[in-house]
Amino acid sequence: DANPLNLNQLLQPNNFIIPEYQRDYVWKEPQVKQIWNDIKDLYRRSTERDVIVNRPEGYFLGSMVAIDSSEQPNTLEIVDGQQRLTTLTCLVVVLLEQVNSRWVSELKATFRTLDPLVCITKSGKEYCRIKFPVAEINHFFENSTIRFRGAARRNFWETDPAAMALLSNSKSPASRLEACIKYFEQEVSLFLSKTKQKKKRIQSLSTLVSECLIFLLIRAKSTGTAHD
Repeated sequence: DANPLNLNQLLQPNNFIIPEYQRDYVWKEPQVKQIWNDIKDLYRRSTERDVIVNRPEGYFLGSMVAIDSSEQPNTLEIVDGQQRLTTLTCLVVVLLEQVNSRWVSELKATFRTLDPLVCITKSGKEYCRIKFPVAEINHFFENSTIRFRGAARRNFWETDPAAMALLSNSKSPASRLEACIKYFEQEVSLFLSKTKQKKKRIQSLSTLVSECLIFLLIRAKSTGTAHD
C-alpha cells in the first residue's frame, strides 16, 4: 500500500513511533541545510512577491516506510524516514514560533494548520506526534518542541540538569536536535529579513511546507516485508 501524501496529510491523521531498532537522530547541518535549500528553491519557483501563484508543484521527499501499530490506533511505526520527518518537525516548530510571536491574531488559520503537525491533544494534555524509543530523548524532544518555545526553550537547555547532561555530549541525539532547531531559527529569521512583506512570506512558506512537501507513504505489514 503506497500513497503520495503531503506533510499535512501524512501527519494530521497519524502519530509516529520510532522503534528501538532504528538508529538515533543523526542528521548534521549539511543534511538539514540541503532540505532547507530545497524548500527555499521551491518557494522561489512557486511565489511572486511572496504570494503563491497558481498551484505550486510539489517537492518529493522520497518514500517513508511504516508499519501500523498493533497496540495503538492511528499510530505508525517508522521503518524508514525518521530523519526527514524529525527535521521537518523542527522546522514547523520554528515557523509556529514566528507566527505566534508576531502575527498570532492575524494568521490564526496558519497557526491552526501548523500546530497539529507537531502535537496532538489527549485529555487536555499535548503530546508530540513523534515518539522516540529512549525516554530521556523523548522527554527532551517534547520539552524542546511543545512545552518550551523561544527563550523558554533556551532556558530549558541551559538550566535543566537532565537537558544539560544530554547536551554535554556533542554526538548525542539531543545535541543534534538542538542544532537542528537552532539552525532553522537562524535561517527562517534570515529568510524573513529579506522582504518587507514578512507576514505574507511566513504565510506562504507555511503553506508550501504543509501542502507541497510530498512523501510516498508505504505501509508494510511487518518489518520483514518493509525491507522487501
